[in-house]
Amino acid sequence: MNRFLIIFSILTVTLLAYLDARERFKELDEVAANTPAQVEMKPIFNNNVPNNKFENINAPKQIQSPNTQTQLQKINTKNQQNEQNLKDSQQKRNDDISK
Repeated sequence: MNRFLIIFSILTVTLLAYLDARERFKELDEVAANTPAQVEMKPIFNNNVPNNKFENINAPKQIQSPNTQTQLQKINTKNQQNEQNLKDSQQKRNDDISK
């Protein structure tokens, strides 16, 4: 008789725990909501970068003066030099690894 009561009580507690957990999961599904941060992050998780929000399409484009053009040329040459330095360092690293 004692074994029967122990088995019956274990089964009863297990059944109650299962039913309670199932109800809790249903509650969580109803309560769960997307926060603004989750809405913003969702496209990034899907590898879709969101569009710039603050881009003003109607704003007039600025006309570049000759000074800014020379500055842009200097920046481009520096970028090219940096890219070349990077390639050289990667090549040296690869040569060191292969030895």
